[in-house]
Amino acid sequence: MNYTLIAMPSEIDENALASIAYGSAITSYARIYMHCIISGLLKKGVNIYYMDTDSIIIDQELDKTLVSQTELGLFKKEQDIAEGIFILPKTVAYKNKDGKVIIKAKGIAHEQFDWKWFKQCIENNFIIKKATRLLFKKQIDTLQITQQDLNIEIKEPFYDKRQCIFDNNKWIDTKPLVINK
Repeated sequence: MNYTLIAMPSEIDENALASIAYGSAITSYARIYMHCIISGLLKKGVNIYYMDTDSIIIDQELDKTLVSQTELGLFKKEQDIAEGIFILPKTVAYKNKDGKVIIKAKGIAHEQFDWKWFKQCIENNFIIKKATRLLFKKQIDTLQITQQDLNIEIKEPFYDKRQCIFDNNKWIDTKPLVINK
């Protein structure tokens, strides 16, 4: 087995650790805040179609007191969505009310996907897609960051956080994984 020894300085500047603590506190508070908002929306019967750490897609307008284009801590309305396909976390496509297609796929240039591919994924299970992903390689000893193309294949629902539900071989939903010990 290979081990890497990292030498730590004998004295650590306490101010250097403060930013870590502040960052952790802010992120934790944001998650608590989002949980409260999401719980409130669900209690009101709002359908949540997709959510990420910094966005939520729902079927109703948010209360005006929760929305601002400029105020920190409030939601910013970005799109009126007419249709959306949310196949995996951070892999989504949607059309706004003007018909413009917006595609987001973390780590993969959105130009490598199109609306047709997303539609095929939900209608015909999953279609194999070869894509190039940017990989940033960090070298600590030289303090260099290099960019490298990584060829990947997106095949079937590689969902590891929820169980896929199929109806006549068509992926229709997911449900939480239950682990019994």
